[in-house]
Amino acid sequence: MEQAVIRETKEETGLVIEIGSIIAVNEAFFSKQGHHGLIITIGASVIDGEITIKDNNEISEVKWVDIDTANNLMPYHPGGVESLLNSSSPYTFQGNC
Repeated sequence: MEQAVIRETKEETGLVIEIGSIIAVNEAFFSKQGHHGLIITIGASVIDGEITIKDNNEISEVKWVDIDTANNLMPYHPGGVESLLNSSSPYTFQGNC
């Protein structure tokens, strides 16, 4: 999963990241599209690159926002986005079992 997150971030935004821990897992039903999804939020640090959107069908905008704006955009996080800044869950790749 780590390599997929790094690769997809680079492919979709032009940013090179170093990933941290999983900080949230959300589940949603997208009735209009007939989809069910798990959204995994992973902490990351940008280490290189410039923001460029490669596929406008997948991403319409990338922007940095303040905490209040983030809380308004993501009201489904109990305790607000700031609670995620102190949250983590380890991810362990166990390889072939």
